[in-house]
Amino acid sequence: MLLTSALLASLALQDPTAIDSRVASVDVYPNTALVTRAGQVPAGDGRVLLRGLPESLDPSTIRLRAPGSEIVALEVLERFVRSVPADAIAEASARIEAIDAELRRRGDEVGLLEMLSKHFLTLLDEQARGDAALELSAAARMESVAMVREQVSSLAAETRDQRAAIAELQAERERLQADVGRWRNGTSTRVYDVQCDLLDTDGDADPFELEYQVSGARWEPFYDVRADSDLAGVDLVFRARIFQRTGEDWDGATIALSTAVPRRRLTAPEPRIAWVDLIDPTSNKWGSSGAIMMDSAVEMSAEAPPEGSPSDRAGFTMSNEARKAASGRWADIQADGVNLRYVLPVAQSVPSRPEPSSVLIGRERLDVEMERVCLPGIDTTVWLRGRATNTTPWVLLEGDASIYLGSTFLGRTPLARAQVGATFDVPLGEDPTIAVERIETENEVDSAGVFSSTERRFTTHRIKITDSSVAGGAPKRLIVHESLPRPRTDRIDVKIDRVSPALATGERWKELREERGVLTWTLDLAPGGERVVELRVSLGYPEGRTVVGG
Repeated sequence: MLLTSALLASLALQDPTAIDSRVASVDVYPNTALVTRAGQVPAGDGRVLLRGLPESLDPSTIRLRAPGSEIVALEVLERFVRSVPADAIAEASARIEAIDAELRRRGDEVGLLEMLSKHFLTLLDEQARGDAALELSAAARMESVAMVREQVSSLAAETRDQRAAIAELQAERERLQADVGRWRNGTSTRVYDVQCDLLDTDGDADPFELEYQVSGARWEPFYDVRADSDLAGVDLVFRARIFQRTGEDWDGATIALSTAVPRRRLTAPEPRIAWVDLIDPTSNKWGSSGAIMMDSAVEMSAEAPPEGSPSDRAGFTMSNEARKAASGRWADIQADGVNLRYVLPVAQSVPSRPEPSSVLIGRERLDVEMERVCLPGIDTTVWLRGRATNTTPWVLLEGDASIYLGSTFLGRTPLARAQVGATFDVPLGEDPTIAVERIETENEVDSAGVFSSTERRFTTHRIKITDSSVAGGAPKRLIVHESLPRPRTDRIDVKIDRVSPALATGERWKELREERGVLTWTLDLAPGGERVVELRVSLGYPEGRTVVGG
């Protein structure tokens, strides 16, 4: 005991040893991320320090695992550092160096121009004095003077251009220097250091892991769905967008994507006593007739709140804080067994930046059954879709999908969640080769007779479907849906009087009819061919009433 106390006292007097770590793995959730750093602690007892953890971390979630060492104490220290955009400073500094080099070059150019100008001005002066060495005819002298003046004028213009460029470069340099100075004297940012006292239990240097939760991170699924141009199959690419603005880069880390939502309450609340009381309307006083319990098994006792207290009137016996403590903890943990977790197969580098990073979860070739669907009562467009089975090893989460037909981008659409082995639809846009026309051929009312008080309305629709593609190809499977009127009252009677061809059978179509009142035909449409659907429906209702809706 004395030895341990002495060791602890010696640790407290030691200067901490700074140790390095790297981001080894990250679990990304829909609202946060759990970061695990890895490193090595030196052999022997001592105090170690991990410096510069990001401001986005939650200090209460820090956990240290150090096999081979006993963790005596762990302290999270807060400090502030200047916010310096290192990339911007480096870019500006490089530009300043380039400007300095350009200024030197242009300065030399101006010096040369000034020397040439001085030389030509000397020639011009000598010609004006008529020196014997330069005796020329009048015509030749005039030509020479004109040439020299032209050279002097050209050199002067070039010198002005160079000086203007130098002025612009100097102004840019001053702006950049001001930016660098402002950045280096910018605002402070909070960072965290973790200081830990360790007792070595095996005499060796040992690995450690530091775990903490950070804000500013989340992920969402999205897909690329590329159908073959001949509609033979579909390539499905499952990706994730990782939004990462935590203040630290994740370089070469193992990334796991989880659907768990930490900070969600994991336990059911405790039952509470539902206090009620009586009020005397004439005196507006509480408890004038005594209190009555909703639960007769619990008698009035010292547990009851004082009469007239705020908690009594609100129906609670504890404050908000006390009720939270009594009803279970709010845990920042992953609930295994009820959530999905995707561990990416290779290490990833995800920088902290405003733009999201895209990572690949998986890719799979899916066999699809192509369907063409039309709802003529709503829209006469024929829509192409692939009905696929999720044969991937992953549950497909709900997310946006970019849809391609061959190399043509069709657009974006949401995909529904699909369990492994479940079927799901891949929308592929409209099929312009099929035209649909819906015509109402009958709309008549049969009035009530002598022995009846019921009127009946008869409506008939004829749906003509024509394919304009070249004959000779395989038939196209077309699904046609029509909504059958569904009465909200038993005083309306709906009957199908005639239907041609026969309605589709099978559990899928039966369920659709029973749950939503949708009639379905499945038709094989030959290239260049035509099909006709006819439906006659009658509605019986009390005489003198009007049917609305439908």
